[in-house]
Amino acid sequence: MIRRLCALVGLIVVAAILSHCGQQSGSTIDEGGFPVLRGPYFGQKTPGLTPELFAPGIVSTGLMDGTCNFSPDGDEMYYNSGYFHKGKVNLSIVYSKIENGVWTVPEFVNFADREFVQGYPFLSYDGTELYYTSNKPTNDPQFNNQYNFWVVRKDSSGWGEPVLMPAPINGRGEVTGISVTTSGVVYYTLMTADEQLIYRSAFSDGKYSEPERLPDAVNSVKSQFDGVIAPDESYMILPVYGRDDSYGSTDLYITFRDENDNWTPVRNMGEAFNSKFTEGAARITPDGKYILFTGKLESHNWNEDSAGFYDILNYNTKPQHGSFDIYWVDAGIIDQFRPENTE
Repeated sequence: MIRRLCALVGLIVVAAILSHCGQQSGSTIDEGGFPVLRGPYFGQKTPGLTPELFAPGIVSTGLMDGTCNFSPDGDEMYYNSGYFHKGKVNLSIVYSKIENGVWTVPEFVNFADREFVQGYPFLSYDGTELYYTSNKPTNDPQFNNQYNFWVVRKDSSGWGEPVLMPAPINGRGEVTGISVTTSGVVYYTLMTADEQLIYRSAFSDGKYSEPERLPDAVNSVKSQFDGVIAPDESYMILPVYGRDDSYGSTDLYITFRDENDNWTPVRNMGEAFNSKFTEGAARITPDGKYILFTGKLESHNWNEDSAGFYDILNYNTKPQHGSFDIYWVDAGIIDQFRPENTE
């Protein structure tokens, strides 16, 4: 966990310095020039069975954009953005929503604490809770790990204050990548010195059950993390590092769960989702229709010997030039990976 987050922060530092040094015309937006966007899903035309860049130049901007969530009605959006500000690197949660029929300019959530990381947000499938990972100090000796889970709850007046999640979700080690089914089962990544493994815990009678390590069909190697569970718990999409069938670095994989709690072996989701670079966390819309994921499907000459000055400059000023972008696709694309279609 620490190594992976430190690596992410390191990448953000490099990217942010480039952004700070040279913004290009047409690569940024300002409040006065923000487009009028109407309709669900940020007013974007919904995708088919081929992944598409989500809201290019508006949400996918060339910053470290990823982990994009939508509310049940598709009228609120929450995602991560990594950037450089006042001499330091930040990873914060950004949101937009429909007001008077039009999407607002993306802005930091009102509970943003930009002194600390707010990573890998997960909006509950009913839209009333927002979970994330943070290195904010807990001031509680029971929870002395660097990264812990926090949750914010929403009522008729809006979002409340972040609350530290209780044991045994927190307090067992570094944690990241939380997602929650509609029935309240929490899936997350628990880090040890040597492994990054997926666990789950059910909420019942006001408390969380003892965390259960998922079987080897899911935890197939030492490093899998930031998985997202489907609303009905029927499948999970998860980044995995270190498998022989990888396209390079970390790839997205999928596993299916049946009514008897059996899981299929993880399967690489192929070139539609993966590249030779690192792919990141996915999210599923509450209606189950679309998958949004963090990726580098297009990177031009980034990290190549042939990269020129503008290739490097564009890394943090334009999407699809080597930084993390948000893609989305019709969830029907996963049918090809279902057990009945792969035997």
